[in-house]
Amino acid sequence: MMTTQRHRKPVGWAGASFKALVPWLLLLVGGKVVVTQIWSPLGEASPLSRWLWLFVDDLALVLPFLLFAVGLALGRVLGHSARAFRIAILVGVSLSVLSYSLDAWVAPEIEDRALAARGAEVIEIRRFGSRTPVGILRNLEFVEANPPARYSLRTS
Repeated sequence: MMTTQRHRKPVGWAGASFKALVPWLLLLVGGKVVVTQIWSPLGEASPLSRWLWLFVDDLALVLPFLLFAVGLALGRVLGHSARAFRIAILVGVSLSVLSYSLDAWVAPEIEDRALAARGAEVIEIRRFGSRTPVGILRNLEFVEANPPARYSLRTS
């Protein structure tokens, strides 16, 4: 005796990626807005740019993990093959480069623009520009050229 089973409609690769990615992105954005108090009551000049900086900085951190979730979902839908493996490697390397770019270049530039809105209050922080690799090298060169007279942990 044969019983009829209800077959689920196959989900394409885009649907599987969407289902794996969206909950985590919503958690990231929702966590930024709800859990952390980034909407400062002190009346900052640009709270949106501060939120964008924090979001981009966190996105750079979680992007490889999001890629992992999407890869698992796609493995279930598409199966495993040599072609899928090559595509996964290409996408993984591309998103790693994107993650590094967001963390090393984009987030520090957004942070620098948010600090620039504060004016003279943050001149000392912004002396060498944004905290991109170039700004960090400028800071290191300055410290090497002008070393402190004496290292100490005293506050006086």
